Amino acid sequence: MIERAHQRPQPIHRRSANKASCLLAAICLGIAVFAIADATASDPGDKPIQVYILSGQSNMVGAGKVTGGGGRWGSEFLEPMVSVYEGDYDPKADYDAMKPIETLKLESFGGTEPTPYPGGGVQVTRGFIMVKETGIYEFRPGYGDSMHCIMEVDGQEVHRKEIGQEPVRSEVKLTEGKKAPFKITYLTKNADGLGWIDRMDIPGTLSTLVKHQGKYPHLMNEKGQWVSRDDVWYKGVVAAAGSRCH
Repeated sequence: MIERAHQRPQPIHRRSANKASCLLAAICLGIAVFAIADATASDPGDKPIQVYILSGQSNMVGAGKVTGGGGRWGSEFLEPMVSVYEGDYDPKADYDAMKPIETLKLESFGGTEPTPYPGGGVQVTRGFIMVKETGIYEFRPGYGDSMHCIMEVDGQEVHRKEIGQEPVRSEVKLTEGKKAPFKITYLTKNADGLGWIDRMDIPGTLSTLVKHQGKYPHLMNEKGQWVSRDDVWYKGVVAAAGSRCH
């Protein structure tokens, strides 16, 4: 006898969220169709255009990605270990030549619950990175105050955020299956294993078109940062409409 599995009904709030998600995706698609039709009508040369649609659940407002891939880091990092050095951070100190007062193997690095750091001095994390796909990557170590750090990958500085300054980042090319050393030096007592990694050269994404194919240069400034637009108007489809979920 085959016994049918009993499926638990989804909570009302989840069903409402799914409906809102579908509605948002449908409206975005409709907007895209109108945009294409308008562009075609106003351009007798019949030139091709590209439309990027950011769709998903109603809570994705402000979380649209232009790189096409990435998220919290974790499994890419091998053998991570944090070393603690006495005193406060000194930019003139050579921590690679100094003897740490404590070391800790980080069993969990990244994700949502990384191994807590011990504190008690300047903390430096070292280990290796091995990605699953060859490409150009960007790293964003830390969260909140723990972003005050300097990160190096394969001898190249990829992130630096001084206290009171905006972060400065550079991309680095990594090869599939090849281990590359990394080091993160924290500038304050706030240190943790949180971080994010993005592949920046996925074909067809907006980041690839602008940064690596030279298209739409007006979307970035001279520092390679996305510029704020003053000619685009946005209205939240779900929240601004005043709808309520029951």
